[in-house]
Amino acid sequence: MTLETTGGEPLERRLASSVTSQIAVISAGIEVLLNDKRYRNELNSSTYEALAQYLGKMGDATTALAKLLKVSSPSVAHDANNSLAVILGRAQLLSRNGDYNSQLSPETYAHFTVTLTAIENAVQALREPLQILGGFYKIAEQDVEVAEASKLGLEEIVYRIVHVDDNELTRELVKDTLKKGSNVVDAVIPGVFGHDGKRIRYEIYSYGSVLEALNEIPKLAEIDLVITDREMPMHTGVQFLYAISQLPNTRVRMPDYEKVRRIAMLTSGISQEEADFVANTYGATIIDKSIKPLALEQQIYRIINSQLSQS
Repeated sequence: MTLETTGGEPLERRLASSVTSQIAVISAGIEVLLNDKRYRNELNSSTYEALAQYLGKMGDATTALAKLLKVSSPSVAHDANNSLAVILGRAQLLSRNGDYNSQLSPETYAHFTVTLTAIENAVQALREPLQILGGFYKIAEQDVEVAEASKLGLEEIVYRIVHVDDNELTRELVKDTLKKGSNVVDAVIPGVFGHDGKRIRYEIYSYGSVLEALNEIPKLAEIDLVITDREMPMHTGVQFLYAISQLPNTRVRMPDYEKVRRIAMLTSGISQEEADFVANTYGATIIDKSIKPLALEQQIYRIINSQLSQS
């Protein structure tokens, strides 16, 4: 999955291009130091052999780094950092080794230090795009549209969510996803999502039972989405939907609950017949409980912004 940016290349391609250009700088620097005859001629044999070994290790790490770009994996940043540590560590050890200063001519030593500095700068320049690229792959793996912070406007919309589930772990998962997650890949903004050029946040109100939710919902302001579980010990999700409906029209809310704009049922193992009944009777959208966290947020956003009126 790629993010098409306004008037430019997809984000993934631009990031990969940036990484590739820096890897080329590192590779070129290593090749220059290996192939320049001045180093073999001016260094004693043991110092030159040590240099060749260091450069060989740096070259292997650079090759491994380049291969990572061919695999769209969320672990790219972690694996790449291991290679970067090898390259940077050895480059810094070489630059601090007094043997090169004492054995090389001033001109050759200046070339040596400039080349190592270029390698170190390229390594430092790689860290941010690799981290972003890793975040991109992590998000894209969940089939989620990614957003760039620089492409989001200043407008911020806050949606109010009520979640009803007797399982505390499920409640925590949903809350953490919406309050700590993010599909923004070029900035660390926990709890901020980017959709349609806008910044999106969520307020979450979690309840462990239908009765608690029925008592608390009337005290809240307008609710953009109520998410309920299906099977709960005391009262089921269907009973909850029935309780807030104004019969005989089950799609009209009771006065205390008319501020509820949308309804969804987060569940698993539901039959098609029951799913159709919940959707047709109460206008509720079914969300599979096995859905990945960031994909869940994306689906919640789409439900809230659905054009189909459920009130």
